[in-house]
Amino acid sequence: MKSNQNLSKEEFAEMLTLIKRHAVTDMDQVATWKLDSDRGDVYICLSNAPVATDEEHHQDLSHLVN
Repeated sequence: MKSNQNLSKEEFAEMLTLIKRHAVTDMDQVATWKLDSDRGDVYICLSNAPVATDEEHHQDLSHLVN
């Protein structure tokens, strides 16, 4: 797996499917992660509550999930 290439559409959809599965099977209310990358640290927050108060700030990707 090359880390310097963009994800294909299929890879992106698979990532979302796995994140959703994690959220419904393993996650309580929130998961916060940190990953290192060539560009610096990447912070990821998954939550059952919206981070922004305006729904328009969240891009709905449900149609991409298997």
